[in-house]
Amino acid sequence: MVEMSLRERLTDVAPTSATWPSAVRRGGVMASVLVVGVASGHFEAAVAATTGALNIALLDVAVPRAVLARALALCVVTTTVVGFAAVVVGGSWWVVPFLGVLAFLQGAWAGAGVAVANATIANMITAILFSVVPGGLGQAGFVAGWLAVGAVIESVVALVAWRWERQGLVRRQIAVSIRARRHGDTVTSRRWASAARATMVSAGFDEEEVAGFGRLLDAVESPAGFMDADMRAAERRLRHLPGPSDGPLVGAVPAPGRGSGAASVIRPRMSERWRYVRSLMEPGTTSFDAGLRMAVLVTVGAIVVEVADVPQGHWVLLVFALAVRPDYSGTVVSLMARVIGVIGGVVATWAFVTATDASVVAQLVVVVPAAVLTCRWLMGNAILFFFWLTVFVSILVDVAVPGAGLGPQRIVATIIGVAIALVVSALWPGWRRATRE
Repeated sequence: MVEMSLRERLTDVAPTSATWPSAVRRGGVMASVLVVGVASGHFEAAVAATTGALNIALLDVAVPRAVLARALALCVVTTTVVGFAAVVVGGSWWVVPFLGVLAFLQGAWAGAGVAVANATIANMITAILFSVVPGGLGQAGFVAGWLAVGAVIESVVALVAWRWERQGLVRRQIAVSIRARRHGDTVTSRRWASAARATMVSAGFDEEEVAGFGRLLDAVESPAGFMDADMRAAERRLRHLPGPSDGPLVGAVPAPGRGSGAASVIRPRMSERWRYVRSLMEPGTTSFDAGLRMAVLVTVGAIVVEVADVPQGHWVLLVFALAVRPDYSGTVVSLMARVIGVIGGVVATWAFVTATDASVVAQLVVVVPAAVLTCRWLMGNAILFFFWLTVFVSILVDVAVPGAGLGPQRIVATIIGVAIALVVSALWPGWRRATRE
C-alpha cells in the first residue's frame, strides 16, 4: 500500500464519516440545549449543559445498544465528577497534577474499548474547559449538575435513535461504494465496502441483516463488470433491505466467513474487562508509554500556561486532548489539521459576529449548522471537524458577551500548543522510529 502524503491525509475523507441524520440528531440536541438556555437567560447553565451534550455527541461509533448504553452511562457519571473537581481545583496549582493524571489515563486507555476510551477524552475536555472557572462547592455542584443534564438528554436521544442509525451508516457506505464502482474507481469502492463490512461486525448485526447486506456487498465487490443497470438495481435493493432490528445486545463477532452467518454473542466478565484495563497501565507497555507521553505533554503545557499566564491558555491544552494520536505520523497530521481548522474557525466566527453586530439571535442561528457539521465531520475529515468545532465552541462560550480580541488569543494559544506537542513528540525517545516499524 502506498503511504499517503501529508496533503492527501489532510484532505482525505474517511469512509467512517457519520450520516446526515446522525449528525442532525447529535448536533441538533447540542444546539437546542444552548438556544433554550440562552433564550431563557440562564447562560452559565446553558454552557455547562451544552458541554455535557457535546461530550456525548462526540461518541460516533457503530456498536450494539448495550455497549452504547454502557459507554454513555460511564461518560455521564465520570464527566459529572470531573466537572465538579475541575471547578474546585481551578485557579490553583492543583490543576496541573489533576490534568496530568487525566491525560495519562486518556493516553493509556486509548485502546481500552469504546466506553473507557470515550470517557477519558470527554473527561479531559471537561476538566480543561471548567478548570478556568474556579469556584466553591456550590459553583462546582451547579456546573456538575447541568453537565449531567445535558449529557443525559443527549444520551437518551442517542439510545432512541440507535436502531435507525446503525443501518443508516451501512446504507450510506454501500451507496458510496456503488457510486465509486459505477465511475470506475475500484479502490474507493473497495474501501467503502470494507468499511460497511466492518460496521456490520462492530454494530452486531443479526443474521438477516448480515445476509441482506452481505449479498449486496458481494455483488458490488465482484470482479465482473458493473454496468449502469447493475448500479441502479443495486441501489433499488439497498432501499429495500431488511429494516432495523435490535440485534445482539452486547459486543458481537460474526461467524466465520466474510460477511455471512449469524453473530455470536460474547459476554466478557467485568473482572476480565477490569484486568485488561489495568494491564494497559503496566510500565513497559506501549499503552503506558502513550499515557506517560500524554501526561508529559499536558503537564508541560499546563505549567507554561500558568507561568506565562497565556491568555486563553486552555486552548493550548485542548490541542493535546483533541489532536494527539497514539502514532507519531497521525499526531503530526492531526496537529496540522488543528492549526488550520482553528485559524479558519476563529476568523470565520469573528467575521460573522462583526457583520451581524454581535447579534445574539444571529449567533444562535449559526450555532445550529455549526453543531451539525461538527458531528458530521467528526470521523470524516480533521480540518473540517476542527473548523466547525471552533465555530461552535467560540459561540458557546462567547454568545452572551462576544469578545473580538479573544480570537487572536485563541489562535496564538493553539499555535503554542501545537509547538509544544511537536517538540515533545520529536524528542520523545524512539516514538517516531517505533511507529514506522
